[in-house]
Formats: sequence, structure tokens, C-alpha cells
Amino acid sequence: MHPLAVRYATHPYFQWRIGSRVGPRLAELERSQWLSLDELAARQWRKVRVLLDHAAGGVPFYRRLFRELGATPEDIRTPEDLQALPVLSKQIIRERQQELLAAGNFRLMRRTTSGSTGIPMVSFTDFGCRDWTLAAIRRERRWWGIDVGDRDARLTTARRSRRDWLRRYYLLNQAEFRCVELSAGAMTHLYQELARFRPAVLRAASSTTLAHFARFVLEQRPGQKRVRPHVIFCTGEVLYPHQRELIAQAFGSPVVNDYGTTENGLIAGECPAGRMHINVENHLLEFRPVPGGAGEVCEILLTDLNNWGMPFIRYAVGDLGVAVAERCPCGRGLPLMAVRGGRTSDLAVLPDGRLVDNAVFSEIFERIGVDRIRQYRIVQEAVDRFTVLVAATDEETVRTRIVGGFRAILGDGAQLTIEFVSDIPREASGKLRHFVSNVARPAAGTPAGAARSS
Repeated sequence: MHPLAVRYATHPYFQWRIGSRVGPRLAELERSQWLSLDELAARQWRKVRVLLDHAAGGVPFYRRLFRELGATPEDIRTPEDLQALPVLSKQIIRERQQELLAAGNFRLMRRTTSGSTGIPMVSFTDFGCRDWTLAAIRRERRWWGIDVGDRDARLTTARRSRRDWLRRYYLLNQAEFRCVELSAGAMTHLYQELARFRPAVLRAASSTTLAHFARFVLEQRPGQKRVRPHVIFCTGEVLYPHQRELIAQAFGSPVVNDYGTTENGLIAGECPAGRMHINVENHLLEFRPVPGGAGEVCEILLTDLNNWGMPFIRYAVGDLGVAVAERCPCGRGLPLMAVRGGRTSDLAVLPDGRLVDNAVFSEIFERIGVDRIRQYRIVQEAVDRFTVLVAATDEETVRTRIVGGFRAILGDGAQLTIEFVSDIPREASGKLRHFVSNVARPAAGTPAGAARSS
């Protein structure tokens, strides 16, 4: 269907049918992105205060929490005062789910995520929050010249009903392609289907799967028609420099790094100037230094400003990041951040006891280059013992450079085992964890008083 027909006819019709208010939210976000940092912070804090009043009055978990703290929302006057509230952990959400649901007539959407632990966590988002999230996604796409109706392809492991798939394909210009099997035959078929669809935007929740597909495209060149989207969006896991390089080479398109979660939606997105902007109209982020961490090792705590059905206040997302104190050349007032390495549960422990971002090891492989290394995984078995799985060519050169890189970080006392393999298994989602620690624990533990069960 012609993009304009989707933009002004079919898409508005389906939005009207479900009672969506994405349009007005988008208009508001389009205006607010140009405000100053101070104006945005003031607006953000007003939303925090309203959320706290709602949570204390209508959410059993927070009503009891304020009572036990001997405090009221009026006592929290500044962002610093917010730190008096304990961190909301994934464990609390799993154990106290019903107590976190707000009283009242909220239409809720179920969200299920397992994260890196593999333990499912079910949460809920109200429909008003969904509208704010979709508006933020549309705003970011507009930064890159993409809007509703442009042909949108998504690589996924999920499966939709045939009816829903056809409706999206023919009436909304949205196509989903399942990427479970990554054989040469399956990827050739995928490339041909993408060439037939001619996407303006390509999305993938797994950077690992997309990078694997990109390498196949570069090496095999499976079709005469070239797939060249206007832009490619990656989210769902860390996008490493070597993956971005591979994807850009294969498709000749800019590759955009998004940061978000299943339970909280799009948290931050990258603009054409190469900076990652926080959606402060939707989220308040805290960057809390990790005890014992070396350098810029901070865990991200998130307060979702719009989810009144199941408030997330000071939620330990499980990721590492840092605030970036600079003004973006694009002129938007939205503050900046950078994602650091991987999960808080994947921090590396050096022999001297310091916690470091596992990116210090990933950089070793980035320097070796994508021409030699296809895949790798670092497993920290003990404080002084590491195993590296690597699929590579020129194995002796790669071995020498890996050993040299690890010794520069760890010294000569640590034991390093390098195993060359043909392939490293992915998770069910298609993701490939580059670092696994059997030593470190999540930095965001459950504070005293936060997980009371009585």
C-alpha cells in the first residue's frame, strides 16, 4: 500500500479502533524535545510528584512502603530525596506482582521478559503508558526521516497469527520475518523476501542475529536485488562496534543504536549526530555508581513516569550506563547517556577485587577486527580464571593478540584458556552473550526493607 494511504487512512483507523492517543502524545514530544535541560527537568519532576502521590494512594506496595518509612510523597521534594526510597528489583516484581498493581480501572498489557538470567518476569503496562512509548518511537524515527506508512521490516523470533501478519503486511506496510534457523538456505530465503518487500526501515531485537545475517550477506551475496533500507534500528541488547560495522557494510545503511527494555519501552535513542538521547518525558534515570567499580561503572535505576497501572519507581533495570554531560550538536535539549558494556550481572571482577565493565575485554576483540573474528564469548570462571570461546580465522595471530590483551589487563597471574570453535550457540531470542560471569553478582541487590514479605 502507498505510504501516504497508510499514514492518513488505515493507520489512523486502527488507532481509533483501539482508543489510541499516540497522535497528541507525539505532538507534545515533538515540541518538548527542543526545550532547555532546565525546562525538561522541571516538567519531569512535576510528573514524578504526581506519580508518587498516585502510588502512595492507590498501589498497595507503595502505600505500605511509605507507611513503613514513616514518610509521605510531600517529603520527597527533590531528585536527591527520591533516593530515600528503596530500589525496586526484578525479584520484588516477581514476588509482589499483585501488590504493585494500582487500584482502579486501568486497561493493562502483559509484558514477559526473562533477561539474561532466564527467569521469567511478568509485568504490566497501562494503555496510556503504551501511547507515550509509541509516540517516543515515532519521534525517534522522524529524526531519521521515517514515519508511519514507510515499509517496515522486523527480524524476530516471535510468531504472529496468519490473520494479524497479513493485516500488518498489506494494510500497515509492516512485515515480520522469523529468524530462528540461521542456515545458509534460510538466510538466502530471508534476503530474497526482504528484497521483495523493499523495506525503508529494518529492525532487529537481536544485534547478534542481524550481524550474523550481515556477515552472510557480505560473504555469499545471495540475491541480485540489493536490500538497502534507509535506516536500521538495533535494540534489545548491546550493539558492539564490530557488529555495527558489519551491518553497515552489508546493507549500506546507517545503523542506529536504541536502548530500551520489554517492560519499559524505548528509554533512549540515537540521533543522526551520533548521540543517545534519554526520553525524559517518559523516564527518570539515575546512574548509581557500583560499589567497588572502576571508572564509569554505574547501574541504571529507572522511574517510569507514565505507567500508572503498575508503577516502576527506582527500578533496577539490570544494565550499565552513564550520563553524558554535554550538549548535542543536533540542538535537542534531551539529555544524553551512553550504555556501558552489558548487564550489571556481567561485571568482571579483577584479581585485585575491583569490578569493571566487561567492555574492557570486548575491546580486545574489537581491535583484532571483524575480518578475523566471527564470534566470541568470554566466561569468567573464577577471579583469576577465564575461558574464551572464539570462532575465527588466522587462529595463531588471534590467539597471540587475545593473550596479549588479557595480560595487559590482568597481568601474568590469571589463567587464560582459549578454545577455537566453529559456532557459539545463541539464546532462544537469537542473542549471543559476549561475557558471562560465574563470579560477579548483580550490582542492584535487594536493599534492606525492600523485599519484605510480611
